[in-house]
Amino acid sequence: LRAWCYTTDPNNRWDFCEVPRCEDLPLPSNISLLPDATASQSSTAHGGVAERAIDGNTSGIISEGSLTFTVITSNPFWKLEWSGAHRIVKIKVWNRTNAGMERIIGFVLTIHLNGNEIWSSTSSAIDTSVAARSYEFPIDDSVHGDEVIVTLPGDNRIISLAEVEVFGTSTPLYNVALNKSTSQSKTYLNGNGRYDSSKANDGDVRSESVVGINNNHSRTSKQWNPWWEVTLGTSVVIESITIYNRDSVHSNCSDKFGGNCSRGLKGFRLEIFNGEDANAVFTYNDASLDDPGLIIPITTVPSGTIGDR
Repeated sequence: LRAWCYTTDPNNRWDFCEVPRCEDLPLPSNISLLPDATASQSSTAHGGVAERAIDGNTSGIISEGSLTFTVITSNPFWKLEWSGAHRIVKIKVWNRTNAGMERIIGFVLTIHLNGNEIWSSTSSAIDTSVAARSYEFPIDDSVHGDEVIVTLPGDNRIISLAEVEVFGTSTPLYNVALNKSTSQSKTYLNGNGRYDSSKANDGDVRSESVVGINNNHSRTSKQWNPWWEVTLGTSVVIESITIYNRDSVHSNCSDKFGGNCSRGLKGFRLEIFNGEDANAVFTYNDASLDDPGLIIPITTVPSGTIGDR
């Protein structure tokens, strides 16, 4: 797009020039419609297969054949899975529109990553205690997941959905720290083996209580100002950081942390560095008063932050 404009050239006061314009920002994609997205549910009744909730049809009319159905059971669920961790910005759950709209009352929506729940509708302001045509959940843009589950707690319940739309990035984000070089101030060793620094970026985010062993996480020996570091090998754009804390209750933690080992990270500092600069390009200081939690998403990383460690 060009137009006539006034110039600073005394010999050519008018000329064609470019007109500034804003490019359209890409809209979030419906992850539910991606080729690798698959749906399942706890049971199926009346031919209402789980895939009907990701067919692109939001009609809630039974006769149009786009509703899912489970059998009458306790705590039925509907699940959507896809490959890779996508940033999720919004989820919209569409209800049936004729008789039975009230059946969905009280449902719980959760987002999971690598088998761990990282977000729940129980913490949102959206009211699921009333029957509605649809429920729209805005999601903090720091949330990344590979699975969404709709659960209906209680006995003698039926899940019947018209559509579940999950809006977010069309391509998955990648863990740039996975299996990269790590180090820590001092490695702890006991009868269960070594608690090497590499255990914190091996892709296994399961807690020790789930795995059933004690040394599936990294750990330093007790010392002043312990540290852990991962070197990425090159400068990359870092969108977000998630720390998976240990969750076991162990006698080793009883003296200082009341038996809850996850409290051991209270007051930690996270820093991103790039190149030879001795100053961190980003710093996060944990402000938790007691326990930072089992899953710690760092939501304040500025857009476009570049780092190599």
